[in-house]
Amino acid sequence: MRTLWRDGAVYALGTIVSRGLGLLLLPLYTRALAPQQFGVLDLIVTTGVLVNLLVPLETPQAVARLWNERGDGEPRRRLATTGFVFAAIGYAVSTVTSCPEWFSARRSRSAFARSIVSPASRSCATSAS
Repeated sequence: MRTLWRDGAVYALGTIVSRGLGLLLLPLYTRALAPQQFGVLDLIVTTGVLVNLLVPLETPQAVARLWNERGDGEPRRRLATTGFVFAAIGYAVSTVTSCPEWFSARRSRSAFARSIVSPASRSCATSAS
């Protein structure tokens, strides 16, 4: 029972710290962003969360689950390496396929600057004017 409470407290602490940081950063957001930009920020954060869930295909959870089933030494090292490489390849493929203009050899500096500003933020900026 004691370990249940201790493990539960670790998860609760992570949630409390995460939400507490969001609350502490709220004044910074309100000062730095115009009201129209809150939607853009939310879209960026939501996209990041979805990419973090979908791209590695829950590889970190699989590694954590299988870790104790592997013996010490080489089997664990191989498991960790395989999980890391799989997640890294997933992120690399996702980045290349979602941002092909960043990797184009014929890009100009102004094209790079235009690609940083998303179409959603450009439309918010023009509709606010």
